[in-house]
Amino acid sequence: YGCIVERTVPFNLPTRCFSGTITATPTTATVCKGNAVQLSYTSGNLPAECNIVSYRWMRNNVTVATTTSNSFPAMLPGVYTVEIVSNTNCRYLSPNFITPIFTPLPSLTLSGPTTLCQGEDAYLSVTTNASLIEWTMNNVVIGTQDFISLPNLPLGFHTVSVKVTENGCEKTASQTFE
Repeated sequence: YGCIVERTVPFNLPTRCFSGTITATPTTATVCKGNAVQLSYTSGNLPAECNIVSYRWMRNNVTVATTTSNSFPAMLPGVYTVEIVSNTNCRYLSPNFITPIFTPLPSLTLSGPTTLCQGEDAYLSVTTNASLIEWTMNNVVIGTQDFISLPNLPLGFHTVSVKVTENGCEKTASQTFE
């Protein structure tokens, strides 16, 4: 019934180049909205012939950057992974992923006068969902309530600032009046 032909085809199997993971800074991968979670790929021990030529950073399996840097600033929610490419075009997808958490900033609405007549008191108030409130004037804390009264201000320009804090996230507003 037929013949069997055996052929040997040589091929080159490249050295296994990669092992490594993604880490986040901060390690909790939680920051206030508007800040970045810094992602970094840390490789295992690479053989000398393995050179990394690019990092393809992905969010929700869609490429967001192809770089020569082993770090990437994640500023949007999603699931982040990285694919590493070697000089021999071998590819390695990190076995882990990072899902950053972006804590919302507290709300802040500052109300108060922009002009005062001589002898008038200044009353300012803040509407916020924050649990901590700090009023300052000339870098000095002048109150911690949701309102502040400033009697007998001398003539001139005055700037009052309020900083509100919730879950470690801060927001600041200032009011200048004369």
